[in-house]
Amino acid sequence: MRQGSGKSKRRPADPAAAHGAPASASPWVTSAGFGLLAFTLVFAHYFPADSTAVESGDALWVCLLAILAGWAGWWSASDGVTVAQKSPVQFSAGRCRTWIPDLLIFAVAGWIVLASWQTSPPGNLRMASNEAWWWVAAAVWWTGARRLTAGKAAIRRLLILIVIAISLAGAVEGLHQQWISLPADRARYAADPESVLAEVGIDAPPGSAQRMAFENRLNDGGPIGTFALANSFAAQLLVGLVLSVAVLVRSWNTLGHLHKAIGLGGCAILVLTLVATGSRSGMAAGVLTSLAAGCISLNRAGRQNNVKDIADPQDSGATHSSETVSSPEDQTRSNKQGSWQPVVIGIGVLIVVTLTAVVAFGRGEWVRQAPMSLAFRFQYWRSTAAMALDHPWFGAGPGNFQSLYERYREPSANEQIAEPHNFLMETLGAGGFLAAALLIVWFLSLLASQRHASAPENRHGESNPNETLDHQVVMGGFLAGVILCLMSRWVIGASPAIEAVLASVVLAGGWFVAMRAFVQVELDDAVVRSVSRVAIAGLLLHLTVSGGWTVPGVALAGWTLAALAFPSQWVPRSAVSVDPDSRSSWNHPRLAIGVIGMVLVCGIGFGSIRPVTQAARLSRQAEFSLMDGRVDQAWRLLNQAVDADPWDFRAALSAADASHWRLILAAPPQFGGDAQADRVSDASAEVQRRHQQWKNMVDTTLRRSGVSPSVRRVLAGQSLHVYQRFGFADDLSFAAELLNQSTAASPSHQWHWAQLAAVRQAMGDQAGAERAADTADTLSKLGNNYQRWLDRQFIYLPKVVGDEANFGPQTAPASEVLQNLLDENAVSAKISKSSHSDSQPES
Repeated sequence: MRQGSGKSKRRPADPAAAHGAPASASPWVTSAGFGLLAFTLVFAHYFPADSTAVESGDALWVCLLAILAGWAGWWSASDGVTVAQKSPVQFSAGRCRTWIPDLLIFAVAGWIVLASWQTSPPGNLRMASNEAWWWVAAAVWWTGARRLTAGKAAIRRLLILIVIAISLAGAVEGLHQQWISLPADRARYAADPESVLAEVGIDAPPGSAQRMAFENRLNDGGPIGTFALANSFAAQLLVGLVLSVAVLVRSWNTLGHLHKAIGLGGCAILVLTLVATGSRSGMAAGVLTSLAAGCISLNRAGRQNNVKDIADPQDSGATHSSETVSSPEDQTRSNKQGSWQPVVIGIGVLIVVTLTAVVAFGRGEWVRQAPMSLAFRFQYWRSTAAMALDHPWFGAGPGNFQSLYERYREPSANEQIAEPHNFLMETLGAGGFLAAALLIVWFLSLLASQRHASAPENRHGESNPNETLDHQVVMGGFLAGVILCLMSRWVIGASPAIEAVLASVVLAGGWFVAMRAFVQVELDDAVVRSVSRVAIAGLLLHLTVSGGWTVPGVALAGWTLAALAFPSQWVPRSAVSVDPDSRSSWNHPRLAIGVIGMVLVCGIGFGSIRPVTQAARLSRQAEFSLMDGRVDQAWRLLNQAVDADPWDFRAALSAADASHWRLILAAPPQFGGDAQADRVSDASAEVQRRHQQWKNMVDTTLRRSGVSPSVRRVLAGQSLHVYQRFGFADDLSFAAELLNQSTAASPSHQWHWAQLAAVRQAMGDQAGAERAADTADTLSKLGNNYQRWLDRQFIYLPKVVGDEANFGPQTAPASEVLQNLLDENAVSAKISKSSHSDSQPES
């Protein structure tokens, strides 16, 4: 209800229906779009595709859902009109301002898609296309959601509640991890570390850098919810905290004591979990923007900004009166809402809860290591900028940042990162300078588009039967998502303890039910827009130094809030009264939208989802066969996986590993014989045949993987293992070739240089071995990180051991293998230093 608007004439809810004209948009498409919005938000929470999972294809299903939901939004507005139709000039200007942000975000996505093709090779096309689909899905989702929710204030408020409930459910699960799951895992690892490492699939000998990294994460890490990284989890929590504070403050004076306690309890759970994650940027951004959201939601003037409300009949309580004037009760409630009491109470509670959480979960290194952590970020950004300067048009391409970044990683940098911990730098790395520039212009266009935005005349007092249906569909999609996702996690064995599931459902569901009625009355659309913008600001502030914004579990909520914060001015005709004679049930825009939607769905379905899922299914079957010792069957299944997805290198790498084991086990053990005798007797036709099969699969892996140094490291290890078993000189030379490539692709990693030094020494290249050993020794001392020391780098022994290789490759610390190549005093000092510094944390 707009204050001071006076009287307004009643109009039919749908003038087209009154004149017998065709429906403005297919109602079932619009309803399906609302259901998909809610379902996809839940799906992205339970299957967030964190870390490198997007590149691996784990996000393809959420991409498909996002494309379908966004397509429904475009379809529903395909016969829509802009809200500025007061004159032809205003109509043209409004249409232009509406389309510019859409065109810009599609330009970013289109450029990223082009980059995926232009950078593969040297990148991997499957990983590039998997991430490119996320950029396309994000663009379709945002542009479609801002159309789908335009003129639907009640739906927009309901989406706010859903985002909060999802964050709260994750927070409850995170507290269960902090208090129950993580202590139990630590105790189990302390009792039997080998079985725990085998369970998670990590091959890390005692004292190795890999084992120490795992132990650091286990002992020092906090809760991660459904994510893989704490910073990603913190991003979800801070968004929920900002919105929940706004809802609580806005509804404070109309809440009963029980509802106030429930609202405060939800905020407290979010704050406790956010602090427990240990994310400094998440805590800072969450607290600052929560206070800002509380102040904004208290200020009634924020409801009357330059953007007029696009309201629905339920906004401020729909009635059937033909006059829209403020009642004394409304004015009294407005005065109560203007009180600063909620903010004062909220600030006090937020401070108390935060201090309590810091005392309970805080660690001193949070503050001490903050400057060092920020210095690491600058290392990432400098390396990313250097990479972009060498590849200005397309950067590393989507999905291939990690492989190309290693070439530019500063020698003193310790971490091998998957993304640069900055959303703008991530865009720069994925699409070059043009993609980053387009993204900046897109942000500016959003701000500019809202300066002249307007809305259709507020239709308080009108009834719209579709509104109730849409509301029910959103709730149905939300509940269906929760039920199906929980069942799916249980089936695949990814579900947490049953008490964690029940607690998250009960507490988050109870908060949702308790606050829903008050939010639908108290939270008007202007506050929804303002608070959504504050939440986005907090999210981007966090993503400026932590995490990646191509993680669907993080980004999808952000894109949804962006749709609520910057609604489209191109709205469905059902939200604004227009001349029914101008409508048509089928028009050229709708035809184009239908064709484009079909192309996108078929492209992601047949071009990505089908080959990726087939290869993954066959690879899982092969893994089970390997666990049962059926190497030949696993090899056949992996070969089928390689053929199922001609772009993927992971199945080829696994097939190469299975092939090399078939080769190792080709000849029966000859106990009591020497290595030289084994080398001669094993040069049989079967060994040669399997050797060629392995080499063929290695070539396939190299052709598909691009310049990845990690792939070359694995293949070099296979080659050295084969050399240990049979002693073929070609295998030693091939390992040296792979290591030369890996040191060129990752010149700052000490393991590659140490392994190359050992191989060169075995080949008789003493001068080359000394240079490589000296480089490895120098790199191991940089960054003050004990995990880089040479006694933590386990390398393959380049010598023939015969039958002993049947039980696994022979490895040893690089400090021992290269001892004769290094300065004796330096080696002794390093071994002495490592003996009393095992407790030093990794930065």
